[in-house]
Amino acid sequence: IKYKNEKNNILVGEKYVEAGLNLSLNQKDQAKKIYEEIIYSENKFYSILALNAILEKKLIEDKEQILEFFEIVEKSISLKSQKDLITLKKALYMIKESDIQNGNELLKEIIKNDSPIKPIAEEILNK
Repeated sequence: IKYKNEKNNILVGEKYVEAGLNLSLNQKDQAKKIYEEIIYSENKFYSILALNAILEKKLIEDKEQILEFFEIVEKSISLKSQKDLITLKKALYMIKESDIQNGNELLKEIIKNDSPIKPIAEEILNK
C-alpha cells in the first residue's frame, strides 16, 4: 500500500509539472484540465498547489466551481494548520468575490478556533 501511495504521489507530481509547463507555453485550457484532475485526485500536497495555481492564474472564473474545489481540498487534508490556511484563503477569495458576509464568517471561525493565524484573521476583519 505504501509503495502504491508513493507511486501515485509521483504520478500526480509529474502531472503538476506538466500543468506548469502547459501554463508557461500559454496552453491555459490544457493546464486547467490537469490542475482540475489533480484536485479531484485529492492528493494532500498537490491538490493545494493546483488550487493555488488556478486562483493565481485566474484559470477559472466560475465562483461555484472554485468553491467546490475548496471543499474537495478541505476534505483531502488532515493537518489543522493546513485546514486553517485553506479556510483563510477561501475567506479571502469570498471577500474578493463580494461575498463579504460569508468570508467574514470564515474569518470569525478561524478566530473562534484560536488558530495560530488568528491575528491575521483579526487584522483582516478590522479593515
